[in-house]
Amino acid sequence: MPAKVRRHVSFSMTAWLLLVWLAVFGSLDWLVIVGGLLVAVGVQIVFPLPIMPNLWHVRPVSFIVLALRFLYDLLVAGVQVSWLVVSGHPHEDGIVKCPVRSDNPVYMTMVAVMTSMVPGTIVVEASRTEKALYLHVLDMKTHGGIEGVRKEVSAQEKRVLLAFAPSKVLRETGLARSRQGKESAV
Repeated sequence: MPAKVRRHVSFSMTAWLLLVWLAVFGSLDWLVIVGGLLVAVGVQIVFPLPIMPNLWHVRPVSFIVLALRFLYDLLVAGVQVSWLVVSGHPHEDGIVKCPVRSDNPVYMTMVAVMTSMVPGTIVVEASRTEKALYLHVLDMKTHGGIEGVRKEVSAQEKRVLLAFAPSKVLRETGLARSRQGKESAV
C-alpha cells in the first residue's frame, strides 16, 4: 500500500467498520465480507480521521471505578429527581461555574456528557479558554451547594482522566501518582 493510504487506514477501524457492516447485513456471506472490507477501507481513505497520538491510555481498574461510580450516580440522582418531582418540595436551581483540570476537548466532552447524563444536572456551556464547565443544577441543596457541585464535577473529571489520560496528561493536571501511590503536588 502507498504510504498515504497506510497512514489513513487503521486495522482496528477497519475491523470495527466491518463488524458494523456485518451487523447491518446480518450475514457472513463472502460477498458481504469483501464488500464490507472495501467499504471500510474506502471510508477511511475518503474521510480520514486526524491522527491523535498519545490521547488514550486505558487503565482497566480506573475504568471500572469510573463506570461503577457513574452507574451509582445515575441511580441516586434518578431517585432524588423523582422524589423532588413527586413530593413537590420547593427547590433552588442554579448555574455553577466548575473549573476543570484539562482543557483538552476530548476529556472535557467526556466529563460534560457524563455530567449531563446524570438527572438533575446539565452542562449549558463548556469553555476551553476558562477551563470550566457551566452547569445548570436542579436542586442545589441536594448537591451540597455550589462547592458540592464543584467537588462532584472535579471528582468525575479525576475519574475520567485516571481511566483514559496518558501519564503526561496526569502529570500536567496534578493527578500523577508517585511511587508511594499518593498524588503528586504538581
